[in-house]
Amino acid sequence: MKRLIIVYNPRSSHYSRVDHEVLSKARKLKGWMVGKFEVADTDVDDNSHRLAKVFRDDDLVIAAGGDGTATIAINGIMLSDAKNVRIGVLGFGNFNDTARSFGDVKFEDIIKGDAKEVWPLECKINREHWRYGMCYFTVGMFAEACAVFDHPKTRKALRN
Repeated sequence: MKRLIIVYNPRSSHYSRVDHEVLSKARKLKGWMVGKFEVADTDVDDNSHRLAKVFRDDDLVIAAGGDGTATIAINGIMLSDAKNVRIGVLGFGNFNDTARSFGDVKFEDIIKGDAKEVWPLECKINREHWRYGMCYFTVGMFAEACAVFDHPKTRKALRN
């Protein structure tokens, strides 16, 4: 049986849309074993390592969230031992840069197998692996500037 793993963050700005446009559709799929990976309120590396243990050969992954959720899914795949894992990214964040890298795809497109081949970038610090990224890395001042989106008041305002 085909496996679909949906990676999502219930604390993301547009989670209600994820529930309606992705999770509810996944519940109705026939011929698929559907699993959900809820991003924990820890960090990218912790979530990626936990997610890497979930994947099996030939899994299909949908990252439904913002750039952080997509980064977790991409790193989880790259860190896993699974082969031929495919991913589709649906943007439900504030900027959705990673989703735009994958093109304008919908849930149904991903399930049908419409996919692009991608090659994540690898970032090394002092020649040691740090993280994989699809379109950019945030470090230093820029990363701190982005941290403002994690503040509860900002998240609430963005949901509106």
